[in-house]
Amino acid sequence: AATSVEVAAAAEAAASDAKQNTKMVEQLEERDGGLKLDSNRRAMLMARLAGGVAADDVSAAAAPAATQMQVSHPDPELRYVQGILGPASPIATPCILLKNLFDPAEETEPEWWVELGEDVREECEAKYGHVEHIHVDIHSKGFVYLRFTNTDAATQAQNALNGRMFAGRQVSAEYQFLDPYIAHFAAAAE
Repeated sequence: AATSVEVAAAAEAAASDAKQNTKMVEQLEERDGGLKLDSNRRAMLMARLAGGVAADDVSAAAAPAATQMQVSHPDPELRYVQGILGPASPIATPCILLKNLFDPAEETEPEWWVELGEDVREECEAKYGHVEHIHVDIHSKGFVYLRFTNTDAATQAQNALNGRMFAGRQVSAEYQFLDPYIAHFAAAAE
């Protein structure tokens, strides 16, 4: 049977390994503009973050993509491209539009937009607050619409996500007017 000293040493070694793996991923994200992962590699990474896959498996899956990484900065004109709700709101609202989150031409998995929407919802709810509605516009330049329960949550998300790298793409986040958001998506739900 292992002594309490051996158990503590093993736990400390495991924590050290986890910190090293986290630092490696953060360095890849900062240096190379984020990890470019297809849906299978993204699922493996999510499993690893949840504690279900060995670090070597995730590193092996991400390595080919990381070595071929190409950072996609938003088209300078993208900030002038309006979404289906019209122009951006100049003041904070509970609604935000994420631009350049994906390229529909690069997505190959069936119903990839459902998985992407779930991933975005989970991350936003874990970090910023409850998401009341999400819509992935598959016919856009990577647009994802989010409506939070309140403006504070949307502001936190907008501040954190604007300019962030996601899958090798620089994301733009802007507020959307609440009334057109509700009117459009209520009509779309009917």
